[in-house]
Amino acid sequence: MENHLDKKIIDNIELIHPVAVKELKFIQEHDWSEIDNLKKRESAYKLQHILNSRNLSALEKLYKLASEDLGHPKVRATIDLLVGFYILLEERYINMDKKFDWTMFTDEDIPVDKDGNKVKSVEKKQEEEIAFQSGVLDDYSTFKESLRKINFGNDQALVDIPIFGDAPIPLLMSEIIEERYPEVTELMRKKLKGEE
Repeated sequence: MENHLDKKIIDNIELIHPVAVKELKFIQEHDWSEIDNLKKRESAYKLQHILNSRNLSALEKLYKLASEDLGHPKVRATIDLLVGFYILLEERYINMDKKFDWTMFTDEDIPVDKDGNKVKSVEKKQEEEIAFQSGVLDDYSTFKESLRKINFGNDQALVDIPIFGDAPIPLLMSEIIEERYPEVTELMRKKLKGEE
């Protein structure tokens, strides 16, 4: 690892880092997953989704520019900052899924108008919540898949595959494992070429 960074990388970091700090702070202070009113929660989420998407694009661009310098402290700090957007999205998706469990909605969850009449049915409330949560899950999955495609320059290749103890994975399961965990295929390709 060299201490010197290419000017393009430095310019990119100087452009995105301060903005990302400000935007991540904003997101940390405005937790959409805690908002009870679905319309307000959707609105807050949409704003943060724009910030998440922009910072994911910045992360992908930085990775392409600095693929040879991923261990450099400035690059590493900016990567860690940008990955923070994903971590917050993941935490908030999990929180929302628990807090607004649409399978548990009852008549008591339905708001009433000034005359005491229910403004919608339980099924309608469930449908609206499912639609919102499905959109968030799609965004979260897209973000996660994009991050899986990037090697962030960690010294060891981490492949997180749940197995029983130290038992090797049977050859018959290799196709299934490679399909479910694409990073295994990439790791094996690198090992066979002597890149690891």
